Amino acid sequence: MIKYAICTLTFLIVNASVYSQRIQNSIIETGKSLDSCECIFENLFANWGSRFITNHENMKLVSWNYVETLVDTARINFYARKFGSKKSIGFQKSSRSSFNYSERKNIREFRIEPYFFTFPPETKEEEIREYRRTLEVNLKGRVKIGDKAYAIKFIYNDIEYEFDVFCRPKENIIVFDGWIGLYGITNLEE
Repeated sequence: MIKYAICTLTFLIVNASVYSQRIQNSIIETGKSLDSCECIFENLFANWGSRFITNHENMKLVSWNYVETLVDTARINFYARKFGSKKSIGFQKSSRSSFNYSERKNIREFRIEPYFFTFPPETKEEEIREYRRTLEVNLKGRVKIGDKAYAIKFIYNDIEYEFDVFCRPKENIIVFDGWIGLYGITNLEE
């Protein structure tokens, strides 16, 4: 279980550093000016393709919907419990760069695959609860009253899934997106 804790903490630190930076050519900042939270999702859906995601055909975006504005800590706690549940979706990301000498150009790949948090059968229930609490604390540390909750639906392997994304309307930034890391997805052609 210590491996889970170390991996989780490392991920949280790296993920937090990505959220603290705005990358100009990210998948959500390329396109329309970010004048509203809705522009973020319009850019995401317009840019979902080979310029940003090498295996984009495996994970098809279906829709995004505004769910609610978080008006109290009870709603934040609801999403924290949901994120820490057994039905929570995570995203495995991998990237690769190489140089094609015959064409004299860089080749960049970025792949994204959804997964569900699972534990080996021998994992103790207390270890699982602690891991889930860590996930819940991470969401609670980023999402604040006044943030807007959105749901993104996508199809992967012919099954429709949904994950939550939270936007801070005064700044028009994503503050939490269920580990997909939208700010870290950059244009592969640049």
